[in-house]
Amino acid sequence: DLSSKSNFAPQKGPRAACGGSSDQYVKVMTDLRERSKQILWEYNTRVLGNFKFERWGTNQELMTSPTKPRIGACEVSLSWQHRSSVHSVLVHSKIFSCRWPNTELICKTLLSELPVQYHDIRFMADSASDRIPPVGVKVTLRMTEGRDPLGLLAEDSVVTTDEDGVAAVSLPVGEYQVKMEHAALATEEFSYAVCTVQDGRYEPFKRVVLQPSLRDDEIKISLSWGARPTDLDLYCVTPSSKVYHKNKYDDMANCRLETEGRNGFGPETVTIRKMTHGEYMDNTELGRGSHCHIFVHQYSDDGDIMNSGAVIKVLTQQGCIYQCSAPQVGAGDFWDAFSLDLLSLQVNSRNKLCPSEPQFDVLPEHLRPTKSSGPDLGVAMKDAKEQVVQEVDPDLEILVARRKSAMLLHSFQDYNGVR
Repeated sequence: DLSSKSNFAPQKGPRAACGGSSDQYVKVMTDLRERSKQILWEYNTRVLGNFKFERWGTNQELMTSPTKPRIGACEVSLSWQHRSSVHSVLVHSKIFSCRWPNTELICKTLLSELPVQYHDIRFMADSASDRIPPVGVKVTLRMTEGRDPLGLLAEDSVVTTDEDGVAAVSLPVGEYQVKMEHAALATEEFSYAVCTVQDGRYEPFKRVVLQPSLRDDEIKISLSWGARPTDLDLYCVTPSSKVYHKNKYDDMANCRLETEGRNGFGPETVTIRKMTHGEYMDNTELGRGSHCHIFVHQYSDDGDIMNSGAVIKVLTQQGCIYQCSAPQVGAGDFWDAFSLDLLSLQVNSRNKLCPSEPQFDVLPEHLRPTKSSGPDLGVAMKDAKEQVVQEVDPDLEILVARRKSAMLLHSFQDYNGVR
């Protein structure tokens, strides 16, 4: 019974060994190594060819000894160490079965019999309007797909963020619905998955930017990204001006740039007021439109937009009404994202990279038509940033450094082994 014989696996991950020779044997061993990496990715699995597992040495060093297989044999065995004892079981023998092993079937059977792994997941809350992380954010998780054999998760599991804005929880592989709530911030709901590394969705450190609560007539546009590039700039072209790091306010459109990030991650946020029907009629008479246009410029030379993990969200009092991720087509330092109708809140998505700054028609207060990229409103490629001189809070700097170090550590951590 494979189930009872593999119950010693929780302490150390299993290792599979092949014995035999011939070209077919080499093919089986190579296939078993690939299948183990894909299917048994949660376990510290090693595939050994003509070597016997002896024990785990110091610092997780694998101790083995050579074996001499029988002629014509192709055997697959499973070995593991529980405390100081080493155990082994024969999984497949070509001599006994008279057939070559089905490596995919072997790995999937082992996956169903081995103990379920729980992963250490951390949700990190950031405030879009404050560098200090919010404490006491309530994080509620509900599993929508998967299994919890140890019964560690309630129907709605709740954890709260600590002084670093981090909430830690152990989760098995599966799909989850997550809600993050705070008295002073807007509620954020999203889907989260603990999936294989090969699926590209294994994210043990999930960063979530929480927005301040909005009034009924406010719209917030938020840009967040990863560690690189260190500086992305959010631009909002209104019917009357262009709001960005050199022009942070447009009183006619009630638009302002609230936060600006120059050290990676962001967020950069723009708040603009919804347009009333009366304002729309006035704008129409003056020849102005009702749209604002959103694009992003990569100011720093490190990294690129395509691989930045950047996301732009449009938020209202009702929550997120639209979001888009960094495009995977095109080339250049500009991300032409979308246009937003300030009256109907309809979005016209473009979501493409381009080599030069996108241009839009703007009618400023003096009623002289102009282009958004020009001498009147500034050109992103030529607008140098002023050096920001501010008093440094040592405690805050330590906190920011600690949080960034933690995020980078989890970004490059070894995904093999028990979490």
